[in-house]
Amino acid sequence: MLRRLCILFFSLFLINPLCRAQYNIEDFMLEAIETWMEQNDDETDPDELIEWFLESKETPLNINDTLSERYRSLPFLSDFQRSAINAYIAQNGELVTLAELHFINGLDSLTIMLLNVVSTVSPSDKDKTLSWKDIVTHGHSNLRTGMRFSFPESRGYEEDIYRGSPLRLYFRYNYKYHERFSFLLSGDKDPGEALRFALSKSGDNVSDYGFDFYGFHIMVRDIGMVKSAIIGQYNLQFGQGLTLWTGYAPWGVGSMPLRRYGQGIRPASAFCEYGYLQGVATTLSLIPNKLDMTLFFSDVNRDATSTDSIGNTFSSFYLSGYHRTANELSKKHALGERLVGTHIQYTPSNMTFGVTAVYTSLDSEIMPTERLYNHFAFRGKTNLNIGADFSLLTRRVLWFGEVAGSYNNTLDNYEIQSIPVSALAGFQFNVNSDNMFSLVAHYNSPLYHNLHSNTIGGGGTTQGGSGLLFFFRTVFQSGFLLQSSVDLSTFPWFRYRVYSPSTSVVYRCRVTKDISRHTTFSFYMHSSYSQRNSDAEMYYTENTARRQVNIMLNYNASSQWRFMSRVVFSHFSCEDHASLSGFLMSQDAQYQSRLKGNPFSITARLSVFDIDAYDARIFIYENDLVYEYSSPMVTGRGIRSFLLCRMDLGSSFSIGLKYAVVFLPGNDEIGSGYDRISGNHRHDIKAQLCWRF
Repeated sequence: MLRRLCILFFSLFLINPLCRAQYNIEDFMLEAIETWMEQNDDETDPDELIEWFLESKETPLNINDTLSERYRSLPFLSDFQRSAINAYIAQNGELVTLAELHFINGLDSLTIMLLNVVSTVSPSDKDKTLSWKDIVTHGHSNLRTGMRFSFPESRGYEEDIYRGSPLRLYFRYNYKYHERFSFLLSGDKDPGEALRFALSKSGDNVSDYGFDFYGFHIMVRDIGMVKSAIIGQYNLQFGQGLTLWTGYAPWGVGSMPLRRYGQGIRPASAFCEYGYLQGVATTLSLIPNKLDMTLFFSDVNRDATSTDSIGNTFSSFYLSGYHRTANELSKKHALGERLVGTHIQYTPSNMTFGVTAVYTSLDSEIMPTERLYNHFAFRGKTNLNIGADFSLLTRRVLWFGEVAGSYNNTLDNYEIQSIPVSALAGFQFNVNSDNMFSLVAHYNSPLYHNLHSNTIGGGGTTQGGSGLLFFFRTVFQSGFLLQSSVDLSTFPWFRYRVYSPSTSVVYRCRVTKDISRHTTFSFYMHSSYSQRNSDAEMYYTENTARRQVNIMLNYNASSQWRFMSRVVFSHFSCEDHASLSGFLMSQDAQYQSRLKGNPFSITARLSVFDIDAYDARIFIYENDLVYEYSSPMVTGRGIRSFLLCRMDLGSSFSIGLKYAVVFLPGNDEIGSGYDRISGNHRHDIKAQLCWRF
């Protein structure tokens, strides 16, 4: 009783933290998405990341359920901080209020603030028997539907190249009972894709069932010895990503260290059309809290590019998810893929050890295009991967690593005496709650092949290259928060657009300071040095350097008004071309209030940019509706602005509207290829409705 009275008394002072009062989950999301875009410089969208933020805001996790996968996989919570929370609960019992987080040694103010946003406190229900009555009567439904369109129409619509309308239409229905039961059904039609209903195959040899893509899963947790089981589309994440990792793969974001926590089985994103698995998977607790076994089987038709008219061989997988033209439709579900495997994890005190084995079989052979950089690429129909991972937590040091090997018919073409391997090892040293550094070394054989892996360093690929990664985080007495990372990589073999052995160095540095209780200053610098093929001479590479500086100021004028100012500079240089530069300045204003008792918010931004060319591109995240995504990469010279409105209609409904316009005064057209628009402006309109019941 005394403990609870003390907690309630001190919580009056602690619920309004003095440190980092302006930083919120949207700021963390901004950092995460922009860093993700830098690490994944392509056209894919971070659907998994966006869905994680949505789930965290709409369905806070129970901080007392320390055995749940959501708790263990929080990207901003380190192993030391998890251990500190677990020790506090073991000694004092379950938390009765989130204010108790301030009494846990090892949690800094930023982590406490983020935990207050994404978590709640309630008695743990992991030992409660799951019944269908509870699922049916105490679950919650969430139905979200929306649309998007742009105008003027692009060349693909004017020339009838795209088969469908410019509308993007989607829906997502999710029924959940706490963390223990989940049912999801979603549908998505991208702009340019047709919305057709036909049980027989069309002239494009593709069956039409309305939306171009459907997402589906049924998942249960903690039923007897079954820790989790899923039917439908899912992802698997084990170890550090060398042997098997599908879905979003973070590292080096915010206060997160380099070590990854594999979540095992997790549902796939509702709208991600590539990379997921489809079938059944389950994790069994053979010895409670000590020994787990995961079994999985996947049978999915992946998009792929055929090298002939009958589909006997394929050159590559197709990852964009767009099926708008006859050529894109020919790639849809063209290549069947089956995975079967297991993961066994032993977890004694402060240690984990896991073994993963996965066998991949394709219906047809992969035969990459004959290019120098494809010399060691995967060829064939089958692939076997076996790996082992570990982590060991001591008082202040966390050791972790993974080693994996592969075998397939590609090896018959090379004279090798051993199995190709990919290996990673590292440690994280926590000086205290404010100071931490981490070091990781990785090596990848050019003949190590894996169709479902994602590791840190080297652009996320496990084929070829080795290097070191260093991450450092400290808080100075003056209140400055410094986070810095260095990524050093060497590539002894040819790569895409790099026809010689090469090196890569990437520096990242972020400094944050609370100037006052209402104002936060942030400085971010990103520098990368690498090589690429020269236009002047065959098989000659030139050194390139790309730098970006981001200065941001957040100001909370009141409980209703918030402002954010940002200035971004970019610079690109290489040996054989003139230097390029870029500049962007943006101003955000956000107003939050209540209209007839319902939460209501308006966010507006005006951005002015002048960027010489693509090589000097700038990454900047833009607020959007849920499951919508605005690419943070901008080039050219012009103005972009948007207005975003959100409002709750009672406790069950919410609506969202967004209007955005980009104006390029010196251009006669916007975009390229089939997406080219005649004129110097483009308008985007988005609408969304959510029903919670």
